[in-house]
Parts: sequence; structure tokens; C-alpha cells
Amino acid sequence: MIQIANALGFSALLFFIIGLIPTNARIIFPRFKISSIHKLLIKGRRYIGLTAFFLSLGHAYLIVRQGNFDFYDLETFSNFSSGIILGISFFILAITSTERSQKKLGISNWRRLHHWLSYTGLFTLGWHVLDKMRDNYSIFTWPGLILLAIIALLYGLRKYLELNLLNPREDKGVVQKSRH
Repeated sequence: MIQIANALGFSALLFFIIGLIPTNARIIFPRFKISSIHKLLIKGRRYIGLTAFFLSLGHAYLIVRQGNFDFYDLETFSNFSSGIILGISFFILAITSTERSQKKLGISNWRRLHHWLSYTGLFTLGWHVLDKMRDNYSIFTWPGLILLAIIALLYGLRKYLELNLLNPREDKGVVQKSRH
């Protein structure tokens, strides 16, 4: 059963990463925006994210079922804090993935929430995989970590480009004239 749980977790990771690709690739590789793959990923992004959520829910269910967890023990929550944080983040992303949520929150607030939860989730997912698979590697551990590292690097490059090239600031070395 642990292999099935790991497979579900890895599948959730794959779908989560696929959902992060369009925005990062569009900014890093501007020609990607006109590709049919980009259009397909953007069109199906909500369903990709929901698939990641339901796969992670299946993963969590099997892990909890197999582990006979004591939910009244604080050590349980301490040991599984990364998974709990991910579960809450993915749940919020899932329930706010509707057009109705976009309207209620306002598109800029909705985007900010989804951006923050997605990329916090990305780094929490890396922590989760490293922490839980540290002494118990499976065939999914290294591919998952490599994919997470690649998308994290793409995100870092994207942020660098957004901050430095796409939104150039005034020269930092130029002294502003004072008004008198």
C-alpha cells in the first residue's frame, strides 16, 4: 500500500508542477506564449490543479490509513507538519479555483493568493519529500526532487526577469534633483 501512496504523491507532484509551468515558461521563454502547449496548459490549468489536489488527498488518506496515526498526539502533527501545511494549502487552492472565487476575491487578490500558496507549496513540497523520504527512498524520490528543483530554478529565473528586466527601475546610482 505504501507504493500506491508514493505513486499517488508523485502523481500529485507532477500535476502540481505541470500547473506551474505556463506562467514561468511564458515569462522566461516569451515565444512559448503562442505555442499550442501553452494554450492547452492554460485552458486546463484549473483541472490540472484539482487533479493534483485529489491525488494528494488519496496520498494522504493512504498514508494516514497505513500509519494508524494518533490525532490527539502533538508529536503526530509535528512529524507530519509539512504534509499538513501542504494539505491546507492545496485545499485552499482547490476551493478558490472557481470563477466565483475570482469574482468574490477580486482578480488581483485571487492571483496574489494563488501565487503565494502555489509557490509556498512548491518549497514546502520540497521540504516534505526530503523529510519523509530521507531514509526511505523510493523510485519516485529522486525524479520528484529533480523536478521540484527545476521548477524552483525556473521560478527564481522568472522572478529575476520580472524584477530586473521586465520592470526596470530607475538607476540606483543617479542622485535625484531636489526641488527648491
